Amino acid sequence: MILWPTSNRCKRGRHALRAACVHALLVTTALAEMPDWLAHVTAIAIDEETREVWVGTLGDGLYRCSGGRCDRLDQLNSGLAGNVVFDAAYARGRVWAATNGGLSVFDPIMDQWHLYFARRADEKPTAIIELRVNDPYLEAVTRDGPVYCFHLEDGKWADCGDIETGPAKSKRSGLHWPDDCRISHDERSLPPGAIGVFLSANRSIALPGSTSKPPAVEHRPDLIAVELAVELRPNSLATGPHLVIPTPGYASYGWGLPEDELVGFSRGGEVGGIVADLGDNDAVADGVLARLGLPTVNMADPLAITHDENPWVFRCLGDEPRRCARVLDYLFDDLDLKRLAAVRTPGRDAGRHIDWWADHAEKRGVPLSKVVWNDGRELGHVLTNLREAQPDVVLTWCDPDRASKLLSEMRRADIQAWFVGGPDIVCEKFVKRVGGQEARVLALVDEPPVLGGPLARTFDAKFTERSVEGRMQRRPDARAYRSLLATDHLATALVKAGADRRRVRSELQSMERTVSGERHCENLITRRDFQLARLVDGRWEKVDLTAGVNEP
Repeated sequence: MILWPTSNRCKRGRHALRAACVHALLVTTALAEMPDWLAHVTAIAIDEETREVWVGTLGDGLYRCSGGRCDRLDQLNSGLAGNVVFDAAYARGRVWAATNGGLSVFDPIMDQWHLYFARRADEKPTAIIELRVNDPYLEAVTRDGPVYCFHLEDGKWADCGDIETGPAKSKRSGLHWPDDCRISHDERSLPPGAIGVFLSANRSIALPGSTSKPPAVEHRPDLIAVELAVELRPNSLATGPHLVIPTPGYASYGWGLPEDELVGFSRGGEVGGIVADLGDNDAVADGVLARLGLPTVNMADPLAITHDENPWVFRCLGDEPRRCARVLDYLFDDLDLKRLAAVRTPGRDAGRHIDWWADHAEKRGVPLSKVVWNDGRELGHVLTNLREAQPDVVLTWCDPDRASKLLSEMRRADIQAWFVGGPDIVCEKFVKRVGGQEARVLALVDEPPVLGGPLARTFDAKFTERSVEGRMQRRPDARAYRSLLATDHLATALVKAGADRRRVRSELQSMERTVSGERHCENLITRRDFQLARLVDGRWEKVDLTAGVNEP
C-alpha cells in the first residue's frame, strides 16, 4: 500500500505533519533507510504524475528522490542558487525552490534552471521564505511582508496586491514560524552552552553587483570585544559559556553564502545561542534563524533595525528598562499621579516598553490598565476603556501619526490625562498635529547608554592592549561596546538556561519583559541622570530625572 499526503507538498511545522511527510517520502520513493539529511528537511514537493519527490533542506540543498535513490542538487553541481532552501513547490511541470540565493526554478524535462530575485551584492535581498501554489498563480511570500505572484501561463510577475482577479488582494505575509519549527542536531564535539559568533563577511560567493569594496567588517560583531565579554565574566573559565568562532575561508564548500555558518551552528547541538549584527539588509539571515530555532542576540545599532518581529532574535536594551522605571517614579513621586493606563500598539518594541512599565508599576503597588489598539481598528473601544479606567496618565510607545491621532481623540472625548510617549514623538510633525496649546505631554529622549565603572574601565584597557598585540592599535568604539553588551546578555541567559535552546529563548524572553532583565548591565553602564521632554507652548523642553529607581 502506498501512502500519500493530502497535499502535493509538505511543509515543516508541527511534528506530526513533518513525520507524515517524511513517511510519505520513504514509502513513495522506496528508500531502504532514512538518510542523515532528512533531519534537516524544510519542505517536500511531489510530482503526482511521475511520483518524483523533491526535498528542500536547510544547508544540504535540494534532493530529487525516486526509484529508491535520492540525488543531491546544490550550488556546485546544479543551478540551485543557495544550499539553504526555505520552501519548495511543484507546479506545471517545474520545481520551485526558495533559497538564500534567490528563487530557483528547474524544468526536469528541458534540464534547465532559471533564477528570479537573484541575490546581489549592491541590493537589499528579497528573502522569499514561503511558496504557495494557487493555480494559475504561484505566490512567493517574503520575510519582509510583500507577496509576489507569478502567472504560470504567461510567465509574468506582479505584486499580489496589484492583481484584481487573482488569488490574493493586497496580501502580506505576517508570517511567524511555529514554536516547534526547529532542526534536529547532529552530534559534534563543542563545549556545552557555547556562544557562536556569526561573521557574515567571512564567506561569500561572487555575487552580481558592485565588487569594488570587500565585505565590511563593521557589519559583524567585534571579536576582541566578544572574547573579553566572556573572559571578564565571574568564573567564566569554570562555569561560563565558551566561544565558537568560524574559521575564515571556505570551510564547508568551494563557495558559500553567509547563512551557511548559521546552519553549521545549528547542527553542532552544543551552541546555545549566537551573537550577530543583523540590520535591514539581513532578511535572509533573519529568516534562516527563525527556521533553525537558534536564539540570537542582535548587537546592531537599533537605528539600523527596521524589523524586530523574529521570536528567536533579541537585543540587549542596556539601561532602557531602568529609564522607563525612572519615568514612572517621576510620575508617582514628583507629579503625584497614581492611576495608570497603557495603550498597546502593534510592534515588539512597543510591547517591551508597556511590559516594563507594567512590571515596575506592579512592584510599586500601582495597578496599570492595558488597552490594545490594533492596526486598522477605530479608536472607539480605546476611548471607552480609557473613560472607564479614568487614568491620570496614559502611557504609549508608537510613531507620531498614531500618537497624535490618539491624543487628539482623547482630548475630543474630554480625557485630560497626561500623555507619555517614546522618542519618536519629539518632532515638529507631532506638535503641528496636536496643537501648540497642549501641555500635558511627556516623551522620553533618545539617550544611548554610557559605559563606565570598574568593569568597563578594565574592558577598555584590555581591549586596547589586545588590539596593540594584534597590530591594530585601536580603542573600543560603538561597535565594540555593542558587541560587549550583546555577548554579556547572551552569556547571562546561557548560564541560567544551559545549552537547551528552548530554555535559552525562554530566558531571553523573560529578560526582555521585566525591568530587572537587564540588571547584568549595571556593572558596565554608568548610572546617570535621565531626561524627559515636555511639550510647553508648542516646543519641547528638557526635564532632568535623577538616576535612582525606587524599588520596594
